[in-house]
Amino acid sequence: MAFDRNKMLLAVAGVMMLLLNVEVAMAEVRYHHNIDNKKCCLIIAHAGGGIEGNSYTNSEEAMLANLKEGVQVFELDFAKTRDGEWVSTHDWKLWKNQTQFKGEIPPTFAEFSAHRLAVQGQRIVNRSYEAIAMPFLESVMARNKNMILITDTKYKLKELANTLKNSKIFQNIYPQAYSPEDVEMLAGLGYKNIILTIYHMDITSPDRLIKRIEPVATKLHALTVPMDFFAGNYQALTKMGMPIYVHGPPANINSRELHARFKRLGASGFYVD
Repeated sequence: MAFDRNKMLLAVAGVMMLLLNVEVAMAEVRYHHNIDNKKCCLIIAHAGGGIEGNSYTNSEEAMLANLKEGVQVFELDFAKTRDGEWVSTHDWKLWKNQTQFKGEIPPTFAEFSAHRLAVQGQRIVNRSYEAIAMPFLESVMARNKNMILITDTKYKLKELANTLKNSKIFQNIYPQAYSPEDVEMLAGLGYKNIILTIYHMDITSPDRLIKRIEPVATKLHALTVPMDFFAGNYQALTKMGMPIYVHGPPANINSRELHARFKRLGASGFYVD
């Protein structure tokens, strides 16, 4: 019995030590909203940020709620309507599911504007949101001069880049590129702060990645990588000397414990939901 009791005490002590280490690590995390600060941990509101347990809304409500919390750096997804207007949605198939739209996709801008996003989150059921269009975005960013917009698109990047170049918010845009060729194209259009995200690149090792981006490295503000790729290759990635931003599924990437661990490994920021 004494032996079993000793084992139990040791197990309890081990758990307490583990919890203490986690608590200490989490206490080390200091979040900030300045994209020019290369130290961890920059918060990037992915798809406008989470709202009421919902992610991937790209909605006015999500952006305004996260702005109220002090967030300044937002990532939004962009797609073009049938009549040529760029609006914020991850992709048209998801938008159709979120809105229960019955017509042909892509919709017209009028159809897009008339359909709210009806999504089911963790805490709010059947909550609806207003998807973001350019007039709203320009208005909000005009009132919040320090806001930064990181762009993402599954569609024609050059068309989006040209449209945004002629917008009122051009100077506050950090476009995401998907290849070294995209970096060159964006730089040629006058974009100064380009983020290369690797999820479309056929990258199996950091050595291959470094070799591919070396010719355009001076044109990059930062590199964005999936959380698993960062965890396995952080030493090589952080030696590149630029900020490394990390993205992943909401269930994982929103973890403060993960942020603490990745901060120790050299990450600079996280796309959170």
